[in-house]
Amino acid sequence: MYKRQLQRTARLVTMGEMASSLAHELNQPLSAIANYCAGCIKRMHSGNYQRDDLLAAMQKAGDQAERAGKIIRRMRDMVKKSDPNREPIALGELLERLPVRVAVNWTYVDGQRVLQPDDEIALVPPISGGSGIRARVTDRPLDLATISAEAGDPAAGAVVVFQGVTRDVPRLEYEAYAEMAEQRIAAILTDCSNRFGLTGAVAEHRTGAVALGEPSVIVAVSSPHRGEAFAGAREAIDRIKAEAPVWKIEVEADGAHRRVEGRLPEVDEGRVASDPEGNQNE
Repeated sequence: MYKRQLQRTARLVTMGEMASSLAHELNQPLSAIANYCAGCIKRMHSGNYQRDDLLAAMQKAGDQAERAGKIIRRMRDMVKKSDPNREPIALGELLERLPVRVAVNWTYVDGQRVLQPDDEIALVPPISGGSGIRARVTDRPLDLATISAEAGDPAAGAVVVFQGVTRDVPRLEYEAYAEMAEQRIAAILTDCSNRFGLTGAVAEHRTGAVALGEPSVIVAVSSPHRGEAFAGAREAIDRIKAEAPVWKIEVEADGAHRRVEGRLPEVDEGRVASDPEGNQNE
């Protein structure tokens, strides 16, 4: 009961915010009706008119009245007491021209995916940038020594650490879809561990303000041999920058903000987690 009341209240609040634009929408057909009718009356008074001309004008006035009626009916449907009308819808119908990728239940999908009522949905704009496996997105400073130690393993003869730091600007500000980012980074680390035989893989990514020279992302991996450790670390950071929903904004010395351009992540459905031939992002 209370849920339905809250839903109706939310609809009423939305209607209040839309009042100005709705008044504009209604004003157009009403003004057209008034003009058509005034023109017909003027011609009939003058006696200089053709029957077909009057019929055409009255037909246009009727069309505008129907347009106004549709607007009013949509308003009434929106605010009336009723349960939400939910039905599956194809994403492609909504997102054909938007520069975003859709994530449904933490998985990137294409426009053919049909949404269900309980799906968790996120619109992801272009991205800038197991045992022994850990991924974390945090607003706290990153600790290189701790992350490196967590990636180590008694069976590992090599530990490779990548640290991305802020450069060229006083600070960067990071935003993230944190829950999905952690799940995505963990999946990347797991895939790299399986492919390169890593014994440990840890990655942490910052959110919030990261000052000049401070680390924004750290990836540490371990392996019995250095070749696999280097390759695994390289692929892990490349894929994190390409797939994890994390975005950065450059903040200049004068306070100006500039969002760093990126690219849309690839759709997950219908493709393997990584290139089976071992090709890496450059």
